[in-house]
Amino acid sequence: MHPAEALAAQQSKDRRSPLPNAIGSSSGGHAAGGRLVGLDVARCIALIGMIAHHTLAKTIHGHVPWPQSLATGRSSGLFAVLAGTSIAIMTRRSTLERQSGRGRLEISIFVRALAIAAIGLVLEKLHDPGVGVILPYYGVLFMLGIPFLRLRARQLLAAALVADLVLPFVSALVRPHLPSTASVPLHDLTPFQLAVNLGLNGDFPALPWLGFLLAGMALGRVALDRPRTAWWLVATGSALAVAAATVSDLLLRIPSARTALLQSWPDARPGATWHDLAAALPAGFGGTTPTGSLWWLAVHAPHTATPFDLMQTTGCAVAVIGGCLLAARHRPRVWQVVFGAGAMSLTSYSLHLVLLRTDVWPDIGTTNFWSEAAVVLTVGAGFALLRWRGPLERIVSFLTGLASGFPHPQMSRIRSR
Repeated sequence: MHPAEALAAQQSKDRRSPLPNAIGSSSGGHAAGGRLVGLDVARCIALIGMIAHHTLAKTIHGHVPWPQSLATGRSSGLFAVLAGTSIAIMTRRSTLERQSGRGRLEISIFVRALAIAAIGLVLEKLHDPGVGVILPYYGVLFMLGIPFLRLRARQLLAAALVADLVLPFVSALVRPHLPSTASVPLHDLTPFQLAVNLGLNGDFPALPWLGFLLAGMALGRVALDRPRTAWWLVATGSALAVAAATVSDLLLRIPSARTALLQSWPDARPGATWHDLAAALPAGFGGTTPTGSLWWLAVHAPHTATPFDLMQTTGCAVAVIGGCLLAARHRPRVWQVVFGAGAMSLTSYSLHLVLLRTDVWPDIGTTNFWSEAAVVLTVGAGFALLRWRGPLERIVSFLTGLASGFPHPQMSRIRSR
C-alpha cells in the first residue's frame, strides 16, 4: 500500500476509535467524541482563571486577594502545558506522517503557530494596551517546540527540566542588553523589537516558557486515560509545586539575598523594607524579573519566569490536569457540556477579550467576572450540546491542513491558548 493510502486508512480507523495510540487503549467512558474530556475541563479552568485575572481586583488594601493569587500566572501556565499535551497527542502518528512525506507535521505546527499569532496580533491591536494578549507569545512557543516533536516522554521531561533551569539565567543575562519594549503595544514594534518582546521581554516570554510546553508534551506521551496515571499527576504535580515554593522561600531567607533584592527593586520607595517587598511579590511582575541582581531568579512570584516560578506553575498545572482527568471519568458528557468552552478555547479566549472592551461590555467592576464567565460558559455549552467546533478552531485547522497537503484529524484537536 502506498504510504499516503496507509495514512488515510489509519486516519479513517482513528475516527472510529477515540484517540488511538495517543492516550492508551482503555476508553474508560471518559473519552467522548474522540477527546479526553478531562483535558477540555482543564482548559476551561485555565480560561476562567484568565477571566478572573483580567476582571477581579488585583490588590485590596495592599494585599493580593486569594482569587488573584490562584489565577495570576497559573492560568496562563496551565494553558501552555495543555498546548504541549495537545501537540504530543497529535504527534503520536508521526511514524505514518514520516512515511507520507517528512516535514509535513512540522509545517502543520508552524502554520498553526503563525495563525494563532496572527489572531493574537489582531486582538491586541483592537484592545486596551493594559491587557496582555497571550496568543502571539503562544504562536512563538509553538515554533520553539517544533525541534522537540519526535522526542519520547523521558527525553521531553529532561528537556523541560533543563529549560526551566537554564533559560531563565540566559534571559536574565541577555535582557539588560536588549531594548525595553514593555510599555509599547506589539503592533507598534519593529520586527526586531517584536521578536525580543515575544521571546524574552514580554508578558509571557516564549523562550523561558519553553519548559511549560515540553512538560505538556511529555504528559501527552503517557496513558492519560488511566486512573493510575491521573493520580500520579496529582501527586507529583503537587509535590513539585510545594518543593519549588519551599526551596525558593529558604533561599530568600538569606540576608544577602534580601539586601540584593531590595537594592535592585525598581518600585522600592524610600525606606522600603523586606516586608514591603515580600508583600508585593504575590502580585508578580510583568512577565520577567528586574535585572539588577541574579537573586531575583530565586523568587517564585507569578509572571516572573524564574526557575522556581516555572517549576511551581508546572507542578500546579500537572496536578490540575490530573484532577480534571479523574473528575471527568464520571458522567463525561455532563462535564463535556458544562465545560464546553474548553473544547473551543481559542474561540472562547478571543470572545473573552472582546467582552473586555468597554464599548462591547460595560465595566461594572467585580460583577464583570461573573457576567463574562457566564457568557463564555453558556456559548461553550451551546456548541458542546450541538457538537459544533469553534469557528476559530475551524479556520486554523483548515489553514494547517491546506499547508501540510492533507487534512489531519488530530491537528484539529489542538487547542492553543
